[in-house]
Amino acid sequence: THRKKVAGAVGFNVRNGNFCIVRSKTTLLATGDAVRLWPNASGLPFNTWQSPFNNGAGHAMAFRAGASLANMELTVNTLVPKGFSAAGLNAFMGMGAYLVNSLGERYMQKVHPMAEGAPRYLLALGTYREMKGGRGPCYVDSRHLPKEAMHYLTTRLLPVDKDTFMIFCKQKGLNLEKDLLEIDISETQIAGITGSVSGLVIDEEGKTTVDRLYAAGACTVPSYALSGALATGYTVGSEAAKVALTISDAGGYNKEDVEKEFRAVYAPVNRKEGLPCQRFENKLRQIMADYVGDIKTEKGLKTGLEKLKALEEKRDEVKAENFHELMRVAEFRDLLLIGELVAKAALERKESRMGSAHIRGDYPATDDEHFHGSMILKKGRANTIQVTFEPANKTAQ
Repeated sequence: THRKKVAGAVGFNVRNGNFCIVRSKTTLLATGDAVRLWPNASGLPFNTWQSPFNNGAGHAMAFRAGASLANMELTVNTLVPKGFSAAGLNAFMGMGAYLVNSLGERYMQKVHPMAEGAPRYLLALGTYREMKGGRGPCYVDSRHLPKEAMHYLTTRLLPVDKDTFMIFCKQKGLNLEKDLLEIDISETQIAGITGSVSGLVIDEEGKTTVDRLYAAGACTVPSYALSGALATGYTVGSEAAKVALTISDAGGYNKEDVEKEFRAVYAPVNRKEGLPCQRFENKLRQIMADYVGDIKTEKGLKTGLEKLKALEEKRDEVKAENFHELMRVAEFRDLLLIGELVAKAALERKESRMGSAHIRGDYPATDDEHFHGSMILKKGRANTIQVTFEPANKTAQ
């Protein structure tokens, strides 16, 4: 930023390491959601429900530039096959499949009148309750579906989200016409997509709270799935381009800030010794799972924040062997900030809300009197995180 306006961005080439300064009249973030913050069903960090390359970079960059984010504590889960973090299981329910527990009982009618037709986050919550209640494992039961429906499901619907899903079933020896498919809860993610309301605060034209910075898609509040990506991409892109045409020059930038960022970016690859980034990222996921996981408490969140701070203080020990690993270090830096934003907001929302999106063990009820609205996060003095509550009947600024 320069004079409280976004003047562009900096980055580096992951192949040759060249540092880039990109000046712009307007800047648009369309970086998607944030994953890789929690362990997933397979244990492989890049086998995520959504794209593993969406690491919250847009959220983090915008926050550092002074933009406001909202509801980072309201996260998203879905159902995935056991051992394979794949999107698309809702296709089963759309075709009429059942969710059953280890006793063979359907359980979603206890959660929602539409049973398996309930919203995605309630499917995850209902399954979570069955597992915690000692009635797991849980399964998708498609054995009653007509052959025509199963053929359409396995050849047209399921391969769309994960084209290797049917290969996975074959390797597991699963025949979905005869066998139950064991399921698990997916890794948690931060998303303005698929029904959550977390991400960058924007107005109807896609402007963030920082001048000349726009955002579209799943990194914003809210942008629902493909329809949201298309609508905001078109409208916000058009608006950002229109405004850019009215600006004669991108303006200058603070050379000291750029030089400081340059030194920080390349420090890990210039370091003679240190630990690989993967160890730090794995530790981050473990902290998030242990203290900022499915059921949160004040004590757990405060402990998690302490551990995240301790992990941040060890960042100078990260060593990158090449520019690809340097990219991973940059991603870890963003993930670490996102983790702290989630924990800070979750600590302030002293209630449970939106099914599995936010469960406080010490505040199990939804409290509309005090928390019907958004938690707004913004950078404070000395790079602190400032959290304020904005009632639903007001516009976040």
